[in-house]
Amino acid sequence: MTMRALLALGVDAHRKEALLRFLAAEEDGDTLEALLCVRDEEVDDNWGPWTFLTNDSRSDIEVAFDELNPKRKAAVLLWRSKRLVVSGWRTDGVVTDSVYAADYEEFTVLVKFSTGEVYFFDQTEFKLVARGRRIYLVKREPTDKETPVEMLVYDGTSGIFLGGRDMWLRKSNAKPGKRSDMGIQWSLKKGIGPILLKHAHIIAVLYFGLEALEAFGEMGTRLVINHRNLDPTDNRIVNLELVTRKVNSRHGVVMGNVFLDHVRIACEMINECLGAAEAEEDFGTEEDGDGVDVDTL
Repeated sequence: MTMRALLALGVDAHRKEALLRFLAAEEDGDTLEALLCVRDEEVDDNWGPWTFLTNDSRSDIEVAFDELNPKRKAAVLLWRSKRLVVSGWRTDGVVTDSVYAADYEEFTVLVKFSTGEVYFFDQTEFKLVARGRRIYLVKREPTDKETPVEMLVYDGTSGIFLGGRDMWLRKSNAKPGKRSDMGIQWSLKKGIGPILLKHAHIIAVLYFGLEALEAFGEMGTRLVINHRNLDPTDNRIVNLELVTRKVNSRHGVVMGNVFLDHVRIACEMINECLGAAEAEEDFGTEEDGDGVDVDTL
């Protein structure tokens, strides 16, 4: 769980400074991150197990394509063009680490449901070639002899994508919102756009099908994409579910209480590790009410 979650739950800027300083300590950072992370087992026990759906289980929904807004049109085109590129192994008995591709205008998206990773490339510049469990991008028009004509972008043996912001295979290039995960913003060569889709939306429509369109748009949509462990950056398919807004609100209460237990433990550990003197300097004394009071978080 990220620091933004602490702020959302009422941890003020003064406390945040000490939390960040504590997290920066190499010997304590991993421990604190682990404490603030809601585990899948806790989600299953407190909220319920994730419901498995086959990839095509909701493919019979009809949509009036011409009446959709640009973002929903992009989602429909991605879903219609979805195809398996590299077949993977089962990772948890339910979801495999297979890689899928989907197209929107001149762009192709690569998605891995098991990890929630999303990458994309410009198919007017490169073509995708799969060889066994490896994926390559091949230049359509090599510029010179020194420039490589192909590049490995996914190794299925290690399960690692070889991409980044300025590479042939690109990662996210925009932040859709202050509290959201990364997403993709496309400025199309046809003059359409920019179209901006969150990773969670791309993954949801490719896995759950066209019903996920109900989660696209502004406030008032029927459904929302719920991050089961409260971490908006964790887009593994087992962490996503389509729910009504009422259910989403109830989930926030149930799992919010679970996360608060993690925060309380983390704050107790911070107070202990910082020591009484540093704690008094950073948070104030217990008498003046400015300390890390776990009962008020």
